[in-house]
Amino acid sequence: MYTYETRLGSFLRLVQLLGGELLPTTLMAWILIQRDVAKVISTNFLVFVTCQSIFYFLFFTIYELGYFFNDCVAARKEIKPTIRFKNCEELKHASYPRIVIFFLACYFLSILFPFSLAYFTFYCCLALVLSLLHSNEKVEDRGLTYFWTEAFRLIAILSPFIKDTFLMITSVFIIIPEVLRRTLRYLRFKHLGCDRKFGSFDLKVILLSASVIGVFLYQLDPFYLLSLVFFYAPIMAGIALSMKISSNPSSVVNPPMDSSS
Repeated sequence: MYTYETRLGSFLRLVQLLGGELLPTTLMAWILIQRDVAKVISTNFLVFVTCQSIFYFLFFTIYELGYFFNDCVAARKEIKPTIRFKNCEELKHASYPRIVIFFLACYFLSILFPFSLAYFTFYCCLALVLSLLHSNEKVEDRGLTYFWTEAFRLIAILSPFIKDTFLMITSVFIIIPEVLRRTLRYLRFKHLGCDRKFGSFDLKVILLSASVIGVFLYQLDPFYLLSLVFFYAPIMAGIALSMKISSNPSSVVNPPMDSSS
């Protein structure tokens, strides 16, 4: 997996990525759909997690094409590029089979599952297009494209099972603080020279932004606050744990890079 080789590099960072993205989106989607926290402890939830994981890795099948472009083309235009992969001809030949595999997989999964995958396919492609646009922008102008790339990355992951339009809009509201946190963290790294370690700033952004969003969600339906809590609990726990590990110099593990970095 290209993401693992170039942006993670260790099993612990893979766990951080899954715990900070796949786990929160899965919990939020399940609770929004089922409206019953107790059902998290059930066989159906395990089946749901398995299915969500399949779509998560399928998403990366096509989304990694944006990483290919960023590493082989866009990065070389930067003043201080991060060269992660040198054999770009190999990546070029690997791109076309990935596109075919992605659309074939979506087609066969749409036969297996009793719902349309049109929105999932569309959001995956849109996230890829935004990632490519992001890589083509000047470094100082990438904040906007980064925000929307991250937003549709999470929306694509949520879209296979959230079919109700109102619930999808609600989920977008819920993920906004996390997208904002990722974007601000990216800008701090690119323009202020901050390192990639998680810190109290990440927690402040989530707490403040999620509290504001929570007020509006409560007006819509108090139950939506549970989805908000279940989405951010693993993210904040992961950040706190990373900060704890980072405080021990002998155990420092850099967090996984957010997309398009």
